[in-house]
Parts: sequence; structure tokens; C-alpha cells
Amino acid sequence: MAGPAAGIGSPSGVIRLPREVTATIITLFALAAVVFVTHLVRRGWSRRPPGEDPPEGTGEARRVPTWVRVLRQIAGFLYFVALAYALSRGGVSLDAILALGAGAGSAGGTALAGAAAESAPRS
Repeated sequence: MAGPAAGIGSPSGVIRLPREVTATIITLFALAAVVFVTHLVRRGWSRRPPGEDPPEGTGEARRVPTWVRVLRQIAGFLYFVALAYALSRGGVSLDAILALGAGAGSAGGTALAGAAAESAPRS
């Protein structure tokens, strides 16, 4: 990085991001807006006029088969293992990963203090 611009005495609180990062953020917000609007449109189309009877069989909740529940639990565990492996390969310890699950990141600090990029400013 090139240091502070000439003529500016102290930081003003504005963070200037690279164009690629700004474009990614804008794209993600636009995608979220499209998903939200699509949900609203689908919900509006699925509404029945007042006084219309609901179709038969919709009053009972369908029970999820046991094998599907077991498969979901195994998939969730495999997801955690894959995430822990990917983070540990990136330099984050298993202790820090488990501390995040216990709410260590919710107190305003971060359990991933050693995971900052080398180019990040140190405090």
C-alpha cells in the first residue's frame, strides 16, 4: 500500500475498497434482492382467495423418514469436518474453531486473532 495521501492529517473513517471487492459486494446484495423479490412473487401467487377451501391432505404435516434424518445428521457432521479441515489448512487451530462454536466471537473480540492476512495492519 502506498501510505496516506498528502494533505490529509488523520484518517477520516472511510475505508476505500478495491473495485473487485466493491463489485463483489454489490453483486451479492443484488443477488439477495433478486432472491427476496422472487420469494415475495412466489408467495403472492400461492395465496388463495378468501373463502376458498384448502386442497385435501395439506392439513397434516408429512413425517420425515428416519433414514432421511440420519442422512442429514451425517451430512451436517461431514460438513463440520470439511470446514474444520479447510480452516486448519489455512492456519486456524482447532481450538479457535471450537471456541467460535462456544460463542467466543460474540463478545466483540475475535477468536481468530492469528488468522489475519499478513498484509493486514496490526494493532
